[in-house]
Amino acid sequence: MSVQTLGPPRIVVARESTYRIVVQNSGRTAAEQVTLSVKLPPWARVTGSDASRGHVGEVEAGPDEQLLTWEVGKLDAASQEHLILGIVPRESRPIDLEVTWRCNPAASQAKIEVQEPRIKMRLDGPREVLFGKPERYRLTITNTGTAAAEDLELTIVPLGHGDGVPVTQKLGTLDAGAERVIEMEMTGHQTGALRVRVELRGEPTVEARLDQEVVVVRPQLELDVVGPGLRYIGTEASWRIRVANTGTAPAQKLRLAAQLPRGAELLSSTEPAEVDREGHRVVWTIPSLAIGAEAQFQVACRLQQPGANRLTVTSVAASEVTARAEALTQVEALADLAIEVRDPSGPVPVGQEVAYEIELENRGSKEASDVKVFAYFSYGIEPTAAHGAAHRISPGQVVFETIPAVGAGEKIVLTIRARADEPGTHVFRAEVQSATLGAPLVEQETTHFYGEASASASKPENESEPTPASPGSGPLRTAGRNNHPTRASAPSTKGRIEAP
Repeated sequence: MSVQTLGPPRIVVARESTYRIVVQNSGRTAAEQVTLSVKLPPWARVTGSDASRGHVGEVEAGPDEQLLTWEVGKLDAASQEHLILGIVPRESRPIDLEVTWRCNPAASQAKIEVQEPRIKMRLDGPREVLFGKPERYRLTITNTGTAAAEDLELTIVPLGHGDGVPVTQKLGTLDAGAERVIEMEMTGHQTGALRVRVELRGEPTVEARLDQEVVVVRPQLELDVVGPGLRYIGTEASWRIRVANTGTAPAQKLRLAAQLPRGAELLSSTEPAEVDREGHRVVWTIPSLAIGAEAQFQVACRLQQPGANRLTVTSVAASEVTARAEALTQVEALADLAIEVRDPSGPVPVGQEVAYEIELENRGSKEASDVKVFAYFSYGIEPTAAHGAAHRISPGQVVFETIPAVGAGEKIVLTIRARADEPGTHVFRAEVQSATLGAPLVEQETTHFYGEASASASKPENESEPTPASPGSGPLRTAGRNNHPTRASAPSTKGRIEAP
């Protein structure tokens, strides 16, 4: 009698392997009641049995071994029978498959080597990356086990807080001791400490995982614009611009652009700067702004448009970093009326008609509304005619009809003709009132008039020499004339007073 165990000398954990146990009677007589016992360790599972003759019993499990009995029965001379077993190892440990039989105390043993794949992974690449910048990584997969890893599938979850889209790739078989390198590119789209997860699965029961931290840094721009809240048309306004990097990486290739208010005239800006052809846009370039650093700039212009004037500043750096800020300045228009009185050159003979001109100019940026002009003469001179606007003449004064509006930059000239009937220095005063003025405008001039006298005329003995008229001796006749209001005091006189 002889027993042989036939099958693979190496098997893989959790994979079924088939073994054939052959019992042979090489003698010349039949063997009766042949029984074979097969011993296996506890970590080997019998998945099935198929005998060519006889009966195979159930596996009897003990604390240290398992026993399978095959009752062959009669085994004729020069004949053989076989038993096919399916065995699956549960652990990576050698299996001693021991077979004994009763009619022959000799035993047959077969030592089986159990193999298992072991996978190791390593990810090489930068541990700190710039937001939005692609970086290359190198994933090395090594099988340090004793069996091939089959049907491998690689899953990579890229940079992110768990919401990255997994990327899956089939790798096939990796033999024992073999190595495979995979090149990949990843881009950080979230700042902070993120994790890269790599998982590898295969047959039989191959599983490996890698979890690595990568810090994503990014510059962050903070932009402030400070300027005046109120200005008037034609005045100067200045703004201070501050840009700071509050992020975790330097800001590279920073461009700061200030868009001036509509119609504004650029006066000055921090140098060096680029100014467009129209002078409406000022650009500064900063090669690099370190973490926590800041830069300040100034720009000044003359405001020409009424209403809300907006200065808009934008900053753009590499890595798609932007910021925007603006400052609003309210620009008001103002009516600024001024008058000038042009009187005739003196001295002037009594009885000769002379002309007085009142020039009214709006030097402001807003029209003056409801403008009223009054002209007053002192005693001894009377107005005879007026031109330039509808008017009404009464003794000692001319009242012009209300002028609805005097536009910005507009000039109006009013002419009044008058004749003196008494010699002396006579006063002419113009007064302007308007709803846009806080107080009336008053301008006053004096003109000397003299009478015709014969050089040979005799003088009565009891008559003294005449006293020349003193400047301003003729009082203004304003009280009681058509109830027009007048100022209690007159402004300083710009004109000449000439003695006769």
